[in-house]
Amino acid sequence: MSSRHSTPVDSDDDMLAAMAQETPTILRAKRGYAAIGAADSTGSNDDDDAAGRSLPVAIALPNQNLVATVRHYGERKRLRTEQLTELEVAARDPPQLRELKLMANMFAFGNQLEQIVVSKPGFELSADLKLNIQKYAPAILYSDRLNTYKGEVPTSITPEKGKFRPG
Repeated sequence: MSSRHSTPVDSDDDMLAAMAQETPTILRAKRGYAAIGAADSTGSNDDDDAAGRSLPVAIALPNQNLVATVRHYGERKRLRTEQLTELEVAARDPPQLRELKLMANMFAFGNQLEQIVVSKPGFELSADLKLNIQKYAPAILYSDRLNTYKGEVPTSITPEKGKFRPG
């Protein structure tokens, strides 16, 4: 038995193991007879040649290891089910679309933060804190023993800077 917990929160060993797995080979689409005939003939038209070819399946399908790794990583970070689904969809998207979605989400997040900051009430001092500032702070700043623990320079500057009026 290992001394570790069975599901450590901060360990990424499982994610790294999933990433280290061998990528399954993806079968490419078979070329049709027209594409083979066009490749063999030297006098073929370019339009016929392009029409006969098909895109490789590897371009159309996402890397399943990437999707599985992202899902596993999301589970480790304890994302909700709808967040996991959205994460998998993002893993299947092309990189440019992924970047644009990320940018849109950053703008939306900024808007939400602005709403929180605007709706937050301003900071106000409590009555006890105001009393402490008015009574206690001048007593400390104008203390006879200020030069004992602060030196001569703060002692001479403090009365000039602080316009406190005890009372």
